[in-house]
Amino acid sequence: MKKFITAFFAVVFSLNLWAQADFSQIRINEVSGVGEHHEIFYELINLGTQPVNLEGFRIYYNANGERGQSFPPNDNRLTWTGTSADVIQPGGLLLLQGRATAGGVLLTGLTAQRILIITLTAPNGEIIDQCIRARDDGMYDIRNRSFSRIPDGTGAFYFTTPTPNASNGTSTAGLIRVPQTPIGGGESGDFYNHPVFDINALPVITIEVSVSEWNRLLTNFDLNSHNGERVRGDFVFSRDGVEQRVSNIGFRYRGNTSRRRPEGNYGELHNPNNPLWRNVHWNINFRYFERDQRFHGLRRLTLKWHKDDAAFCREIYAFDLFRRFGVWTAPRASYARVYVKVGDRTPAYFGVYAMIEHVDVEYVRARQQFGFFETSTGNLWQARHRGGANGGPADLTLNNARNKMGIEIARLDESQSERFTYDLVTNNDNLEAAKDEFYAWLTNLNTLTGDAFKTWITNNFDVDLFLRTYAVNVVLGQWDGYWGNGNNFFLYFESNSGRAFFIPWDYDNILGTSLFFDSGRENVLRWGGRNKPLIDKILAIPEFREQYLIYLNELIHPENDLFHIDRSIPRIQAWHDMIRNYIRPETIETSETSHSIIDRPASWGNMPNYRLLERGSNNFFEVRAANIPFREIPSNLITTETKNNQSLIVYPNPVTDGIFFVELPAGKSSETVKIFDLSGRLVLAQAVALQKNGINISHLSNGMYIVKVFSDEGRMTGSSKIVKK
Repeated sequence: MKKFITAFFAVVFSLNLWAQADFSQIRINEVSGVGEHHEIFYELINLGTQPVNLEGFRIYYNANGERGQSFPPNDNRLTWTGTSADVIQPGGLLLLQGRATAGGVLLTGLTAQRILIITLTAPNGEIIDQCIRARDDGMYDIRNRSFSRIPDGTGAFYFTTPTPNASNGTSTAGLIRVPQTPIGGGESGDFYNHPVFDINALPVITIEVSVSEWNRLLTNFDLNSHNGERVRGDFVFSRDGVEQRVSNIGFRYRGNTSRRRPEGNYGELHNPNNPLWRNVHWNINFRYFERDQRFHGLRRLTLKWHKDDAAFCREIYAFDLFRRFGVWTAPRASYARVYVKVGDRTPAYFGVYAMIEHVDVEYVRARQQFGFFETSTGNLWQARHRGGANGGPADLTLNNARNKMGIEIARLDESQSERFTYDLVTNNDNLEAAKDEFYAWLTNLNTLTGDAFKTWITNNFDVDLFLRTYAVNVVLGQWDGYWGNGNNFFLYFESNSGRAFFIPWDYDNILGTSLFFDSGRENVLRWGGRNKPLIDKILAIPEFREQYLIYLNELIHPENDLFHIDRSIPRIQAWHDMIRNYIRPETIETSETSHSIIDRPASWGNMPNYRLLERGSNNFFEVRAANIPFREIPSNLITTETKNNQSLIVYPNPVTDGIFFVELPAGKSSETVKIFDLSGRLVLAQAVALQKNGINISHLSNGMYIVKVFSDEGRMTGSSKIVKK
């Protein structure tokens, strides 16, 4: 009996350890070469604060067999499965070396193959980490080399001397970085295939909270409506009949001018019999009380009700357009229905919300894992137009700039709060070093001129991504961003290079909702005025200005599935069809947003006549497109089917089994088939020599693609659209 009880509690302890462990903190730290002076190996690291049992974890090996093949490879093989004996301690390493596993022989192989993807998955199949070699880098003599993360667990992968079961160090001097993105940029299709953010789904979120915690939330609002205190609750996410629960989350209301008391009036506590509910924006923090807790890799989640958007689409439309245009810095977003359950009462329905990825260290880490950022340990700043001594517009000038930098503290006693225009989100224990880096960057931004500025900004800022971002901002009519109001953006500085990236944020007041100027007709080269050095000085360089104008024209081109009215209206109507029956919340106090979908901008704006679904002189899509200077667009960025393409046959369409066929026109041979995604990025190129040719696109994400056929002389001889399902 004693042995049974001991075994029972051992099992309970093991299960409890597993339940509390944060799988997302397990990373691939090193992958060895084929080996000559050492056995092949994988090395994993635990970045969390709890030991993790790796039973059920798996490693998959995916490599092309020869050089010259496309990204990603398509030869995924299971090479290792964790057992109950595989436990990795906090901050510890686990070496997997030279062993046969449930998946077969341990495979690593930094051979002369051009493309390689190593994938680590959790027991539930969720991808935890990947090591990617995505293009030819000339490193073929790598028998005694490794892919090593530097710094351990967080940095990019570099070619190094193997260090099995030991730290990889912190210095990258003289090392070659492993290319983790294919030529032309990151392969973003899988990045958007996230279990939380599915723009075609309408999951249900229920926030469950005790009466005492809810009353504390109400009392905190009365003490200081802009406090940052969170209360304890549970988070329940339901989709397709599957319910996922995260206990002991922290949550609070959020917003600036949009903050409201979620129930009742000043001084009132919860009324269980006749509550007066109000819509509010919510900030969910999965790790506030449980430090290692995540939800599908997310630390936080933003839930925004459509406060000033009676059309229930503006924020979703914006982030979807960023995605379509290849702006991978934009947060992921989708719809959700939100309930709040106080005590044991029936949950109150708060309506349809926008569910938005929070910009924090996990946001950075997710993009680093997909090869967009080189590192995930850099400094992340949120920029807002703030009042007070440390406030002012986030204009990126040197005016009082260092005093505007800090770490926001939002107390119940506002006199004890500290608020800054530039709020450091990561690395809070290194504030002064982060300020030094930011201020030095601002100094160069504001003082360098001519060729010196062009060289510096090119090397220290992702200019092209910024031009793409601002082209989207301007067609959306974003007046409350950096260029207009000095507001609503983030900057991320990579830790190795110090290179900065602009991150867009907050898009509820767009598409005709505006102040200060007419966002449908404002000059796209003088948007919202001057004295914004980042945009002013970049657009003063002719080649950057021309690229910006080309991007604007690419967005509005009628054949591109981007901003044009013929593309935008069906997209919005499809979302309306999905959410229409769920718009009306229960007993929620009415506000700017009605209990039905209404096509209009916010009533407080300066342009009340704009419409989105009604064509004509007041349609925002038409007005904005008509007020953009014309520029010729490169042919590979236009998805139109040319007039001479009638003889190009593509089938089956849609493609359901990963293979489609291209029949060349009679007399044609030795052509090249190129496939582009809707951002204009080349995702596959294949030489063909037969009249009927099979093309394998099983590795591409579902969606629409452009197929173009080119002659040996480079002349396009045909094009067509295909849909992969």
